[in-house]
Amino acid sequence: MAEMMEQETTHLLRKIEWLNILGNVAPMVGLFGTVWGMIDAFNQIVVKGGQPEPADLAGGISVALVTTWWGLIIAIPALAAYGSLRNRIDSLVAEIAVFAENLLRNIHPNP
Repeated sequence: MAEMMEQETTHLLRKIEWLNILGNVAPMVGLFGTVWGMIDAFNQIVVKGGQPEPADLAGGISVALVTTWWGLIIAIPALAAYGSLRNRIDSLVAEIAVFAENLLRNIHPNP
């Protein structure tokens, strides 16, 4: 019974693992975009001889902020959903374990 419950728990957790992966990878993609945008902004300083106009820097800064924003917008709900579903699975497994133990105790009571 314990082995079967563990197998089923693993099976259920595998179904939601993509949320965990998405929640952990999205900020990294956002960080990549942030670094890319900052490289672009600093490159504009070099291209403009150390005297860029704010508009020259805006594109790179915009890329940095937008990619960070999207990374967080994707990661936060994904991790929240993953945590919620994982807790629900853990709760259901615990309830089933108690139910199964009580059922077995009623089927085969100790003398």
